[in-house]
Amino acid sequence: MRYVPYNGRAVVPHWLRTPPARPRVALCLGTSTAAWLGRFGVDVAAVLEGLAGLDAEVVATLPASEQDRLGTVPGNARLVEYVPLHALAPTCAAMITHGGTGTVMSGLAHGVPQLVSPRPTFDEPLLASSVAAGGAAVVVDPDRLDARTVTEGVRALLEDPRHTRAARALREEMNAMPSPADLAHTLTARRSPFRSK
Repeated sequence: MRYVPYNGRAVVPHWLRTPPARPRVALCLGTSTAAWLGRFGVDVAAVLEGLAGLDAEVVATLPASEQDRLGTVPGNARLVEYVPLHALAPTCAAMITHGGTGTVMSGLAHGVPQLVSPRPTFDEPLLASSVAAGGAAVVVDPDRLDARTVTEGVRALLEDPRHTRAARALREEMNAMPSPADLAHTLTARRSPFRSK
């Protein structure tokens, strides 16, 4: 069944309705990590520092508490508390994610290659390695994610077209699958052997 990105009702900001002047890179580290641990598993300031030298617009979705810890941020970074990922992902040339299923799949549904730094929990490392095996991701261990590795990884995603082609190929595979609505129709249209005649 096809994954359908949806993050609930939300107001889409005006800047997101306008195509970016430079390649847009989304930094999406998940909402649950900060809520559970009180912080992210990676050094957000170092990540933003690494992206400062790239000719790209960086959109970092961070709770206010995390933004307050950062102090001054590079000029190419836009900090937002929340923006619906199903609206942000289609505008991006690359994404930096924590490997969460919803985040990774939302990016792939729009053909966006990703730098994935998976937490060693749940199925995130497995998902990260699977997407990387398909050529649509660069995987960096959270303990190694710093200014240098994030710069190298994101630059590879932006400059090597093979990653974008691989992400778009995965998008086409996903689009070939039935949607939840299609599957529900198929299931309800079949006559159950247990249903009375």
